[in-house]
Amino acid sequence: MPFTPRRSAINQTLQFGVETTPGTAVPANKRIDALALVMGIKGTFKSTSGTGRKYASVQQLNTEWSEASFTGSLDFNALTYILAGALGITTPTTHGASAVAKDWVFDAILSGSRQPQTLSIEQGEAATRAQKFAYGLINSFGYKVTRQDASVTGSMIAQQVSDGITLTASPTAVPLLPMTGQMFNLYLDPTSANLGVTQLTEFISYDFAMGNIYGPFWPINRSNASYAAHVDLNPTATVKIMTEADAVGMSLLTGMRAGTTQYLRLQGQGGVIDNIQTVILGTQTSGTFTLTYKGQTTTALAFGATGATVNTAFQLLSTVGTGCTVTGSAGGPYTFTFSGALALDTTPITANFAALTTPANASIVQAQVYDIFTHDMAIKAGQPSTWQDSNGIYAIEWTCEIFEDSVWGHAHTATLTNALTAL
Repeated sequence: MPFTPRRSAINQTLQFGVETTPGTAVPANKRIDALALVMGIKGTFKSTSGTGRKYASVQQLNTEWSEASFTGSLDFNALTYILAGALGITTPTTHGASAVAKDWVFDAILSGSRQPQTLSIEQGEAATRAQKFAYGLINSFGYKVTRQDASVTGSMIAQQVSDGITLTASPTAVPLLPMTGQMFNLYLDPTSANLGVTQLTEFISYDFAMGNIYGPFWPINRSNASYAAHVDLNPTATVKIMTEADAVGMSLLTGMRAGTTQYLRLQGQGGVIDNIQTVILGTQTSGTFTLTYKGQTTTALAFGATGATVNTAFQLLSTVGTGCTVTGSAGGPYTFTFSGALALDTTPITANFAALTTPANASIVQAQVYDIFTHDMAIKAGQPSTWQDSNGIYAIEWTCEIFEDSVWGHAHTATLTNALTAL
């Protein structure tokens, strides 16, 4: 008797495609393994019963769409897709001098519309059955950070399901870069100019939520099998901060009573993306210098050496080899870009500048680029919780609403630095 596989829940893969035009389905050629989705079919129905009859005898489908909830680990890469869906499409920019890292800046606009990143979603397994949803639109999301975990939740709507589809073959997995509680700092400051200065060292948990972002548009048009467009709604955005009820934690009471705007920054820092160091000679008229890396030292290099000369000398070190490329003009500055086995190694280059004309003019700058998530917001402290026991700490949780700030020109902005060049 031939084996017939059943549709096992564990085998249901999830694939995403980035739509150019909302609602125009594309191949779902990406796997975002940091997220789990629970999809469902939704509809509204008209039931009609005859006069004098107790039960309806006719049912008609009026509207059909799909809904999903998602959960998962807060992740430096997956969060890029969520923020693009919730806050709108953005183009990444090069992070400083890095050849690898990109900055994704998401600004919650204060008025007007911005195209959100919509997704085509495929779910199932090739051996049994799969379904597809187009116009996947994130209409709420949130994330929570404690010392124990960093997680994300949210919801989506999508057009009516296409059942019995063939999954897109060989999807590319988006690299997993999960965040943990130990990566985060929280800052609270009185002005936007000082964002990120004053750290709250005793905070226990942080819980951000944004909802009611978008809704479906249902015009009377019989050619539309599902919604064909969306509208901006009036979003809600709050953050809850639990902190020790000490002098710092209770300082939000003053702001609550006065209706004062304060500026909150949550920042998570992950691993190294790009490992760059720069040797700067400054003004020199003669002399030589040497470079040392992991106990190995170069031959003496002339003050006016070209980048190619320094590259050759540095790569001759047994601790370097082809793991670093040096570029720069004659006399520097020289940029050292580490790769391969040394890409994440933050061991500093050291130097002996004593034989140069003016050793004090020379220096080395170490500038590693890290995966970073920064969320800045203007808040007003609102309803606090009752005082409570949080694992032995006498704590209080403040519910803060996010407000537009005319001086800063924002309500909240999020920036991700990662190695994604595109969605």
